[in-house]
Amino acid sequence: MNLEDAVINKLAKELCEDIDFELLADALAACGWTKVVLERGALPCTGPELHEWRERNLTGRWKAHNKTWVFENSKDALIFTLKWK
Repeated sequence: MNLEDAVINKLAKELCEDIDFELLADALAACGWTKVVLERGALPCTGPELHEWRERNLTGRWKAHNKTWVFENSKDALIFTLKWK
């Protein structure tokens, strides 16, 4: 495999993960979860400050991929949005 093939494969995998998560997020939102999409340039779903904040403040289940988050508890979505969006 050459460099071009490796780059194409990596990008294709990332695109598949993005599409899969968007489908999951939309399905969860249809079941009552709250979807939050951070603005361009906003904090992604990683980082020690965000990790500590999640541990201290979120009470329900949540899932995140890149800048899309879904929360089972609407209060979690609200406080997350107020803090990070």
